[in-house]
Formats: sequence, structure tokens, C-alpha cells
Amino acid sequence: MNPQPLVSTTQTVDTAFYVIFGIGGLALVGIIIAMIALIWRYNRKRQPQPISQKDHNLWLEITWTVIPSILVMVMFWYGWEGYLSLRRIPDNAMPVTGTARMWSWLFSYENGKTADKLFVPVGQPVRVKLIAEDVLHSFYVPAFRVKRDCVPGMDTYAWFVAEKPGSYDLFCAEYCGVGHADMTTTVEALSREEFDAWLTASPDAASAGLALLQKHGCLGCHSLDGSRAVGPSFQGLGGREVIVVTAGAQRTLQTDRAYLKAAILEPGADIVDGYPPAMPPYAGRIPEDELEELLDHLESLTETAPAQTQEPAATPPDKTPTPAAAIVPEPVASSPESAPAEQVAEKEIAAVVEPTTDEPAIEAKSVAEAVVVDPPQAAEPIDAKPEPAAPPSADLIAAGEALANQSGCLGCHSLDGSRRVGPSLLGLAGSDRSVTRDGQDVTVTAGVDYLARALREPSAEIAQGYPPAMPPYAHLTADDIKALIAWMENLE
Repeated sequence: MNPQPLVSTTQTVDTAFYVIFGIGGLALVGIIIAMIALIWRYNRKRQPQPISQKDHNLWLEITWTVIPSILVMVMFWYGWEGYLSLRRIPDNAMPVTGTARMWSWLFSYENGKTADKLFVPVGQPVRVKLIAEDVLHSFYVPAFRVKRDCVPGMDTYAWFVAEKPGSYDLFCAEYCGVGHADMTTTVEALSREEFDAWLTASPDAASAGLALLQKHGCLGCHSLDGSRAVGPSFQGLGGREVIVVTAGAQRTLQTDRAYLKAAILEPGADIVDGYPPAMPPYAGRIPEDELEELLDHLESLTETAPAQTQEPAATPPDKTPTPAAAIVPEPVASSPESAPAEQVAEKEIAAVVEPTTDEPAIEAKSVAEAVVVDPPQAAEPIDAKPEPAAPPSADLIAAGEALANQSGCLGCHSLDGSRRVGPSLLGLAGSDRSVTRDGQDVTVTAGVDYLARALREPSAEIAQGYPPAMPPYAHLTADDIKALIAWMENLE
């Protein structure tokens, strides 16, 4: 149990800053004054010959050793105490779960209420459990001097206390992809009465629809006020005309219910002109009842009925928020299971790195030549010439195509050679690729090894000209790898 801290995070960080800044300022002024005095007194015009032959002074050396050591220890003490204060959470802290995903925040409370803003009561400490669903993010609230990384697969936390009512900026302070600059929200500090009223308020239809947009991360890529973001705005979305690109040709469609449903489930079919094809398909990821409620809400956002801006209603506590994703006529968000918007470093899509130790290893130049061995054994060298195997079956290729669609690969990669967020998959397998590895530009061949690494360890080799945004796909099995590569080889 942690005792109640005597100071807030703001006070403890500010105290350490002022002490260090003050000592540094005094040292700077003292050194400058000493330099000017010595230059003046011992100028060669005044003292053409040395007036002293002493080569050392014991007390002077002790002084300039002891005093700086004391000052350094004082700075260390305040810095250490400040750090401990940030890690000691008060016993009466209110728990909140903060979920970061590309590119939005979702905050969940104990009673199941969710919001894309962090609502807190004034005067009560708040403990925020930080979860990252896809890539590295960072929870940063300058007003409370709080900054803490959100790491995929690791639960971290931060705490603070709002001392007066107000709205305070909350940023993601770690580059997380193309929508990083828009991943902002606020901490809304309310009086106890206002906070309790908000926390227990029952939702209406509009706020329930808005809650679903927040839950699925749609507002990380789409605005509600008409402003341009990663994807088009939701304002006036229902029933308007939109220009889309279908199979390389432009056409005009009306955003009716059928179009909106297709844009959610199969966003790669019709891409809104002027926006990147980055949204992964949501087929099978959104429950049917939530999809229908979401469509009702999007249809209601007509030109005569502006988007609602009130706070969302409570979401069932047993429903875990899904990664950020857009719901508009074009791909926008992403998740670990579907390649994110810009996640397209060459090795991305069909990629798959050297298998983990609990899976069979694959070492070969093509699926047809793949040699499967157990992890403890040494794999056959790449340049060896194993006995040719039968060409991959049609079922294996079909399985790879289904897996690519399920993982959202076609939201970022084309199949016709055209450039999208990431490189085209057409002719990828077996081609020479220019990549950046450990800061060096190298040329590699997109064989089995390269494609495997690209999916399981995409940051190892970044395709030149594309952003390093793809998350690792470590969940893929050896069979998944073989199916994906067989499908890509068949695209030649």
C-alpha cells in the first residue's frame, strides 16, 4: 500500500526542475563573473610578468571538487524523489484503462463507461492503466508533467491529480504512423458532482452511435466537424455523393446504407478519391448488432443533421475495444491483425520472418522448394539444391489469398503494380528490392526468408520509399507463411 503523496506530479516535477535550473543558472553566472574578473586582473598589459610561481593550491582544488559534488548530489536527490513520486500511486486513486491505437485513445471506467476523452474528478488522484493495441504510443499530459510509453504486450501506468477544473491537452508523444499528429485528445477535469453525473448518465441513440465510433477507433482517422483528417469527415456523410476509384476508374456513388456497409466490410473495393487505401476490412470483426447500429448512426449524419458531439454512452465492460479503424469510404486505420495505413515497408504484406522456436523453420527459395525442419536442427543452407517438390496446390494458394484479405493486406498493397501506401504485391516474390537495414542501404532478393522476416519482423528491413509502420505479425503459423508466399508467387 502506498501512502498518500504530499505533492502532486506537477509539484514534484516542477520542484526538481527549478532546483536543477537554479543551480545551473548560478553556476553559469558565477563562471562568467570569474572569467571576466580574471581576464581583467591578469591582462598581459597589466601583468606582463607572472607575479606568482605557485603551481598548485590544495584548498582551491578541494573547494572546486567538494562544492560541485554537493550540487550534483542535491540535483540527484530532487530528481530521484521526483521519479519515486511519479511511481508511487496513492491508495485512493481512481482506476481508468487507457487504450492507445492508431490513431485514437479510448478510456474505460469500472462501470463500463467509455470515452475518447479522459474525464476525471478534480482533487482525486487518477491511475491510468496504459495499453497499446498495435504499435508503440506514449501518454503525454504536459499540464500534469506526465509522460509514459504505451508498449504492445506490456501494461504500464501513469497517475496524476487535477487540482482545478479545466480542459488539458493529451498527446501521443511517440511517432506511430501517418495519423500520429492527429492522435490528440483532452483530459476533462470536472467537479465531483459533474463527474458523477457524467459517469452515471444514460446514453441516447446519438451518443450510443458515437460510442461505437470511438470504440472501433473510427474517430482517430475521421473528423465530425468537416475538417480533413487521415480519412474523409463523417459530417454530412449520410446520403451525399462521393467520387470513388473502382478498379482504377472513377465513378460517383451515393453514400446510402449499402455503400456504407460495403465501405466497412470491404473498404478496398471503392476508394474515396484523394485518400489513401489504408483501411483494413472489418468483415467478421464487428458484431452484426453493432454494425447495424453503426450504420443507423452514420446514415443519420446528413447535411441537415450535423454530427453529434456529445460524449459517448457506456459500452459493455465485456467488450474489448478493437484497434483504430475508419468507417468511411476508404481505408484508414489498422491493427495488429490488419496492416495499418502506411504499414507497408516492403517486407510487409506477404512477409513473414524466420519462424519462432515453437514452429517449424522454413529455409528455401520458394514454397515449392521449402524444407521444413524442427527448430533444434540446422536448416538446409539457402544455396543448397533440395529435391524439387510438387508445385503449391490450388488450395494452398486460395488459403493464402483468404489470409491476405483477412489481414487487410490489400488495403495497403495493390495487385496490379500500382503504388499505394505500400508497394504492389504483383511480382514481389523473387524480385530484387532496395531496403534499409541497420541504417545501410542494401539490395536483397524477396525469397522465402525475406518475405518471412518482413511479416514477423518488419522493422528489420525497411523498403526504401515507404514508411516503417507495419506491426509484427508474430501470430502467423508456419502453414500461414507457406500459404501467403505460395499466393504471392502465383501473382507473377
